[in-house]
Amino acid sequence: MFKIAIRWALSLVWLFSFTVAAQAPKTVTFRDLDPGEFSQYLKTVLGEAYAKLGTQIRYLDLPRPRGLRLAVEGELDGEIARVPSLAFDYPTLMPVPFPLYDFSVVLVGDRRKCGECRIEDVDNLAYTQGMVVMPKVIEKHNFKGPVVTPADITQVLNLLLAERIDAALMTNFQLQNIDLSRHPHLVVRQLMIEQGYHYLNEKHRDWLPRLTRELQKMQERGRITELQQKYGIKTLHQYQPFEHIGSLKIVAATRAGRTEANGKGRYWQTLHELFDPIADNVDTEASNWHRAQQLLAEGRADAMVTMWNKTIPENTLYSASHIDYGEPLYLFATDNQTIADIQNGDADKPVCISTDRDMRQWVPHNVEIYSTEKSLDCFAMLDLGRVSGVLDYRSALPDWTEKPYARKQVREGWPVLLLFQNNERGRRLKATFEQRWEQTREQ
Repeated sequence: MFKIAIRWALSLVWLFSFTVAAQAPKTVTFRDLDPGEFSQYLKTVLGEAYAKLGTQIRYLDLPRPRGLRLAVEGELDGEIARVPSLAFDYPTLMPVPFPLYDFSVVLVGDRRKCGECRIEDVDNLAYTQGMVVMPKVIEKHNFKGPVVTPADITQVLNLLLAERIDAALMTNFQLQNIDLSRHPHLVVRQLMIEQGYHYLNEKHRDWLPRLTRELQKMQERGRITELQQKYGIKTLHQYQPFEHIGSLKIVAATRAGRTEANGKGRYWQTLHELFDPIADNVDTEASNWHRAQQLLAEGRADAMVTMWNKTIPENTLYSASHIDYGEPLYLFATDNQTIADIQNGDADKPVCISTDRDMRQWVPHNVEIYSTEKSLDCFAMLDLGRVSGVLDYRSALPDWTEKPYARKQVREGWPVLLLFQNNERGRRLKATFEQRWEQTREQ
């Protein structure tokens, strides 16, 4: 149905191209957009196109719903960018038949509240007031729970981070306002991909063809592509899962009972159950964290099982689904006073960290770090008094201890995810994992 509106606008362009060109106005006025790279891209593209017509753009700071109402009534000259379905809901608004950008609608949820955070998993939602695409998404997914619509994306995000809502609907451009590296429990689910168009009030129908031609000329000489690259506007793709995979290699750090070097462990078992039916061979390798990460970065592995971390190797991406929640991280010492000294930066001896963990961030920067290959080596040195403490998980505690160590949790458990290469194969493998994980969950 959306394509019909665009074909209708294109027919108008063809029809009026045979008429005498109408004089474009000296100034047009639109509701201003929220600040950001996306807004700058749209303002630059349209600013240059209108300038060719001898027209300047004026922006007014208005709430989104009021801006739309004024554009419908002709008090404003149109809308800077909206979804293609807008023409069906508001017949006085005409789309300029030139797609300015791709956008996606995503669901952002808290794993601790909604698990996998599919839209059917959440009890309530929020999205920014005045976004006409969101009610259509809600209707499409038959969501019946409560929905709140704050005035801006900042308020939506505050509700989400305060755990007052289960999930939020937003566009990928709004998602750029969230530093996901600070929020390990947030999961992002892409629900749809659409294109955005510039809209004019019907009173300007006679010079709409001229604006369309200017945008087409900008595309032909590469200016649109140049501006998309400058402002980070990407063409979005819906990557299709593999129906069959030849060989697949998955790596991880060695974890007892989860990813063992002999191929046993519940994570390995889960991944074999997911991929064996569609792969000729699934090879698993457990070593240390740094080697596993290096194999993935060098393209010698297809995926890595790892706990979420705010820093990941370049050109990699996390799965949305988590296969488990990892253990909390603890600081172990012989007594509570030593733990306090370490956290105050007053330790007189190093803190031991096994090299297959990225744990340095949890120790004050002025405390010396000693690295070993194995957790047990750290605890042995703690017993010998050679280190002041050990950063590790409770599952790594040795069997030989007669007296319990003092301990303090320094970080909660984080989701265990798959890390893929950020290329076409990696994205298709990620889509394959998500699809098969969802199918397994439903079964």
